[in-house]
Amino acid sequence: MGAENNTMQPRKIENYCVPDVIGKCISGITRGDFMLDGKVNDEDFGPLQLEFGDGSALAVFLMPDGESVAFTELKKPKGTIHDEATAWPCVDLGNGSPFSKAIGLSIESVQSLIFGMRGQNDWVICGYVFRLSGGHMISYYNEGDFAKIYFDHISTMDLDGFVMELYP
Repeated sequence: MGAENNTMQPRKIENYCVPDVIGKCISGITRGDFMLDGKVNDEDFGPLQLEFGDGSALAVFLMPDGESVAFTELKKPKGTIHDEATAWPCVDLGNGSPFSKAIGLSIESVQSLIFGMRGQNDWVICGYVFRLSGGHMISYYNEGDFAKIYFDHISTMDLDGFVMELYP
């Protein structure tokens, strides 16, 4: 029997390659909100959209497996979120929240958050961390079918053999 491979590799490696956003300046940050009875949902933060000064945008959203996330590049006018098929009203995070500090900052790097069981090779990309100029960061991840978005915080875990950590 061979030695156990302890190298964690995400099974959805194609999601690791976030489009080239390095050096892009953030001009807007929005999230989708599935309102319940007309009230803002503070359990599930919905999809995240980063708008850039060059007119492009990147949307990050949950996948239906309850674990992973994916992204799509958007070439849309400023002020829209996702495509017309979504039912997510837009919430501006760049207006008065801690995220407003990210407006005008550039993305320096992007890391994946991976989730899986220690000792197994079947890991998924459950989120992304966007490292910004000035030492700030925006993290987005799937917490069991709930989207979580944080400014200057990364949530990791090691609980009962399940691990969520940065990759690479």
